[in-house]
Amino acid sequence: MDTITETITAKRFTVTSEAQQLSLVNEVINRERVYIRNLSGVTVFIGGMSVTPETGFPIFSKEMKDFPLKNNVQLYAVAFSDAEIAVMQTR
Repeated sequence: MDTITETITAKRFTVTSEAQQLSLVNEVINRERVYIRNLSGVTVFIGGMSVTPETGFPIFSKEMKDFPLKNNVQLYAVAFSDAEIAVMQTR
């Protein structure tokens, strides 16, 4: 088993019209905050496993939001069309 030593990790995801999990679990021990920047020209919606554009928290084009989330919380994302987001976790 690998030992996790990072205190910051960053990834990019392509969000589609189907809800997808943002694979963030166990990359940062004792995670305290997740930052999401929408790099695309369309709105991305964040939420739980069944997130939809109608129920998700919107992150508008070029906007960044941060969420105080612990390790056991998983985020999902969806958009009306393909969108790129950057996600960073910190502790």
